[in-house]
Amino acid sequence: MPDISLESLVKKLREKRGHRGIREVALEIRISAATLSRVERGNLPDLETFKKICAWVGVDPGEILGVQPGPRDQPAVRVHFKKDTTL
Repeated sequence: MPDISLESLVKKLREKRGHRGIREVALEIRISAATLSRVERGNLPDLETFKKICAWVGVDPGEILGVQPGPRDQPAVRVHFKKDTTL
């Protein structure tokens, strides 16, 4: 279960934006003003926009999506292929 919902992300976005204009904040986030306006009206953003908004608001996207971070100390699995003409 997510710790924070998309609705609460929109609320945080509006709170941080305050009385500043949509265009000014959109430029700061590096998205279009139209996109920011749509997100504030509750429309779902694409993943890149979602990531930018989360970064600007200071929220981990995993909290909203309900994704737990994996263990960082676990070794990565790698496969190495040797040159083999039978492959």
